Amino acid sequence: MTRAVLKWIEATPSERVADLRQSTLYARATEAQLLAVAERARRVRLPLGYELFRFGEPATQFAIVLVGLVEIHRYAPDREDAILGLFGPTDTVGLPAILERGHYPISVVAGTRSCEVLTVEAAALLDRMPEDAQLSMAVTQVLLEHIRALRTKIDILSCANLSRGLATLFLDLGRRFGRAEQGQIVVPIELSRTRLAQILGAREETVIRMLGRWRDAGWVTLERQRLVLADPQAVSKLRAEG
Repeated sequence: MTRAVLKWIEATPSERVADLRQSTLYARATEAQLLAVAERARRVRLPLGYELFRFGEPATQFAIVLVGLVEIHRYAPDREDAILGLFGPTDTVGLPAILERGHYPISVVAGTRSCEVLTVEAAALLDRMPEDAQLSMAVTQVLLEHIRALRTKIDILSCANLSRGLATLFLDLGRRFGRAEQGQIVVPIELSRTRLAQILGAREETVIRMLGRWRDAGWVTLERQRLVLADPQAVSKLRAEG
């Protein structure tokens, strides 16, 4: 993983407010509340593989994903790192560590070449929670979303075969980030075959062959900037039957 020099994106307070409003965390906040948080937020573009938050470091920020995907990694000295979950546009990452006022128990890594986040100082959240019941409820909702994402990873690892695991992953991405278009589900996020293999714990060549069969059958196409579930019912059947 890399720690290159980050490219901060110039954004006005109103633009940062618009970014905040996209998230579950601040969807119901007032304009004044959003402006206060925006003063302690910065928009940044991450290169692929960049560790935004590193395992073991003090938790001083959380981030709202704006473009692309970030991955939650957990490292072990005697094995390859594991991708525990995927988070995309409107998702918040780094929150559990902030609430514990501790250290990051995982690393947050840019998983796509196009990846932008809004980083927010921890105090912007922690200072307001004791007096803002609505914000506390939003935090609970975000934590539930984290649990669902991690449960999906467990479901993938529990699948009896690669076909079922890949279908489970695609349907989850479609549910969370996709849009319906003429009977198809389009997920406007770049997904490399290498990354898919890492998420699934499979050989890249095997994933490529499976995607080729699914493309030829008219079920799924993986394009440079998007995933298309051309036949969502067929993908659902693959998840059910493997």
